[in-house]
Amino acid sequence: MNSYNNDICIIGGGGHIGLPLGVAFANAGLKVILFDLNEEILKKINSGIFPFKEDNGEENLKKALGSNKLTTSSNPSIISDCKTIITVIGTPIDEYLNPNFLGIVRTVNNYIEYFRDGQVFVLRSTVYPGTSERIQNYFKDQGKKIGVAFCPERIVEGKAFEELENLPQIISAFDENTLEHVKKMFGHLAKQIVTEVRPI
Repeated sequence: MNSYNNDICIIGGGGHIGLPLGVAFANAGLKVILFDLNEEILKKINSGIFPFKEDNGEENLKKALGSNKLTTSSNPSIISDCKTIITVIGTPIDEYLNPNFLGIVRTVNNYIEYFRDGQVFVLRSTVYPGTSERIQNYFKDQGKKIGVAFCPERIVEGKAFEELENLPQIISAFDENTLEHVKKMFGHLAKQIVTEVRPI
């Protein structure tokens, strides 16, 4: 049975979507690592500076850092040490404004060596229909037993902490275990959760 020192790793955790989400989870008692390649942003975060406008951002960030529930890293190896991996990277588009699925596959593939059987991967992005299923099949093709879930981000920038609590969270997954895990996780934040299981 796998054991992990952290609950959540957020890929792109220094940005407008990932940072408030990570801070909110940390202040709800979960151990969170913000993974981001932008080391300057991580330095600001570690010093208690919220790098963009967010209502109550700095106050919540300092609380999360002070509790030691929130840490940062630019080293992808930390993915292996977290039960749940959340990506907040959206679907890139090509020059004709068509969705380019290969961008998300490339992101996952960049870090595939760090994923461990039994982990959960959550797409917290605006993605086109069928993306979650293709990512689930991609993990399977790579020989990885990873549960994939989709929980779309629907937050107005600057209002993340308020809306994470008050907006219903929509979660879908391909098996009951993954769905229940993600539902329990977001249950630390949201008052209402809407779920659906869609077996492949």
